[in-house]
Amino acid sequence: MDEEVPLSSRKLVEGGGTHRVAMENGTLDGQFPIAFAQLFNPSASAVDPSEYDGIVLAPVVRVDQLIDTLMNVEDWEARLAFVAASLLPQDPADRFARARRIRADRIIARLRLNEGRLQTLRAMADACYYSEDQRSEFLILQILVIAGDLGFVAERYLRLEIQAMMSLVAMTPECFNWSEGRIVAVDWKPLDADFVIVDGPLPQAMGASLPIDTLFAPRSLRDAPGLAERASLVATVAGPYSEAEELLSAETARLSKTIMERYTAILQGTPLAPLADLMREAAIRVDDVLFSSMIPVWAAQQAILARSPKHITIVTDSIPFAVCVAKIAQNIDPGVAIDIRMTKPVETDYDDVDIAPTHPAESAASDAVRWISDLGLLGEASDTRPISPSSATLFAGRPFDRNYIVDLKALMPLALNSGPVHLVNTTSSRTQAGKAPISVADVLPFSRKITHWEEPERQARLIAGEKTPESLKNHGSNILSSLLEGSEENLRPYIIFSEPQLRRLLERVLPATLISAAHVRSIVRITAPARLICLPGRDWLSRMLAADIRARMPSSVNSFDVQTVFIGPRRRYKPTNCDVQVVIDTHSAQLMRAFFGLPPERILIGGSPRYSASLKAARAEKPGPGRYRILFTASPIMDRCLPVIAALCKIMEVHRDAQLIIRTHPSSGPADITRMSTLTAALGSSAEIEKDGSLAASLASADIVVTRYSNTGLEAAMLGKPVIASDFHQERPPIPLDEMGVAIKAATPDALRDAIFDIRNGGPAAMQFYRTCQEYFRMNPQMLDEDSEISLWKAISLP
Repeated sequence: MDEEVPLSSRKLVEGGGTHRVAMENGTLDGQFPIAFAQLFNPSASAVDPSEYDGIVLAPVVRVDQLIDTLMNVEDWEARLAFVAASLLPQDPADRFARARRIRADRIIARLRLNEGRLQTLRAMADACYYSEDQRSEFLILQILVIAGDLGFVAERYLRLEIQAMMSLVAMTPECFNWSEGRIVAVDWKPLDADFVIVDGPLPQAMGASLPIDTLFAPRSLRDAPGLAERASLVATVAGPYSEAEELLSAETARLSKTIMERYTAILQGTPLAPLADLMREAAIRVDDVLFSSMIPVWAAQQAILARSPKHITIVTDSIPFAVCVAKIAQNIDPGVAIDIRMTKPVETDYDDVDIAPTHPAESAASDAVRWISDLGLLGEASDTRPISPSSATLFAGRPFDRNYIVDLKALMPLALNSGPVHLVNTTSSRTQAGKAPISVADVLPFSRKITHWEEPERQARLIAGEKTPESLKNHGSNILSSLLEGSEENLRPYIIFSEPQLRRLLERVLPATLISAAHVRSIVRITAPARLICLPGRDWLSRMLAADIRARMPSSVNSFDVQTVFIGPRRRYKPTNCDVQVVIDTHSAQLMRAFFGLPPERILIGGSPRYSASLKAARAEKPGPGRYRILFTASPIMDRCLPVIAALCKIMEVHRDAQLIIRTHPSSGPADITRMSTLTAALGSSAEIEKDGSLAASLASADIVVTRYSNTGLEAAMLGKPVIASDFHQERPPIPLDEMGVAIKAATPDALRDAIFDIRNGGPAAMQFYRTCQEYFRMNPQMLDEDSEISLWKAISLP
């Protein structure tokens, strides 16, 4: 019974000889079940399929009885081995895939897989690898993982350990413990863990059993019944400007650059070479996909690093999340114990991860040229002739974004006085949930006077469709494979977790982006702009336009990246590739020089039409008499606002003549408003939550404005209102209003209390605020100009 198939060791496999033995013993061509059975009896042969079909179809309670029956027949071990190997699913779309996995696991647990048989299985896996029998190889790997032989899988196969783990977790919705390279089923006992990570929808009954002081949940759980009131609820997000976000941004920036260099390499030496530089500007698009797809597991990693738990429970409906986070946790601490609890059965919605396939892509370059030619874009893509400027102004921006539409409305009519105006919409966001689609004409009343270029991205998607050459798709797939095989062990789980988004990006989105690049060149040639104005310049289409204008037009044609909102030192914000960065004030100019490395000659202090419009609207308001009003303007992350609101509610017990107004952020949802209402309920009519209505009216009627870091703080200072920047966290705010001189800093509840008292009584902190505020506006007179767009346009339109 202990005889083995004569495949001896990895050393022989590496010598290239064992694959022939493997073929002779039936491990290829779909015969792996026989080879596995021969571990227990060298003369074993196939059995009647009906013997294992019954196990697949039988109710769970009868499976063990059927296995016991098979164990009573002659040569039962070889028969069970054949049945188990036949049960292991090869197609995730098999409607019985989950049942097969569960039953195969039960059978293999009955077999005696001693060290000798495990060694033979390892050699068979090596042989299948060299003979490129991926199907048999993966079946063997599933058996090795079920048997607990994760060490071999991790050492020999760079990414298959995680793949095999995903397959194993997919076998059952039960709770597993993963520790020291082995997985065993365990009971659901979350209180045994000292750290719980929850991802995805959570059944209410399960939420009630979670430890109160260890729950770590994503923002998506805020609306879950019974969880919104949990004071310990922590979001699995790496917040803006946090150290965790900066570290991940550095990784994604490096990876995105590598991806785009490899992707555009095939364009060199072809008529499409001029598109290579434009395509590299789309690295920011790759960066955003990497960042958004990796952030869930990255945030979990940061939480694990901060807590150093010894026993983790992962509750999720996502197999990749469970396995990748578990692997990351074990990379941090090999001795950590991990329980994985799936919250829903995983059946046909589970997709097995490919074994890093590579595909022939030798013709990708010539096929790309032929494809672009067939689309009628080759002449434009390959044209390198210089372009003489006209009198036109080309705008590239986001007309449906509230942060940019004000500036577009202010600058475009002025541009129309100088010549034709063109608009390239750099985003496809045209719809809102539950609302009718909107068009450019809906947001720009003078849209008939401008030429609107349908966003090249949308055109490219419509054109590309399923017509993308297979070799170009394969080129993208091969880049993904090389990333997986060449990445560091600590980074590999993130790439695997992001694989679905990356594969779509590389195989579908980037080919469409290639068409977009050709459209960009067409737009530049037809419009021949005298200037390019980007709102914002960060968008990849804006960056492409700026790069092409710089390459084909005279140096007198400048591109301008117009700042509309304040930003801070954050890697997610990339330095502009426009010729000139237009900034709001001296503080932003210093940031562009010190953090983003722009030279002074590329920076223009031009003010902000958006702030001018706000100032004009607020000055037009005539607030009537009423109670003393303390206004708090919320920021997007509600968890950071609630402590400040709680402190303000307590302070209001002393200032009974005042009224507290909470102005919600536009992104605040019903759950956020409920949480705020819970805090303010005891104040009765002395507290009010504003969701709608004029912000200008709110600012004009306020006596004190409190904010964490919102732009509304500066808008209030422009009106001469005392402003308090209050945030109880240690992270640097994106808009340091106190450093700018337009706010009093209050980093604790006591400091907030003292600041309000000081302002109401004309104390020293209030006097210091008025002095620094006056100095800020002396240095930035454009901030008090209600018509700053006129001076800004003059500066932009100068030759």
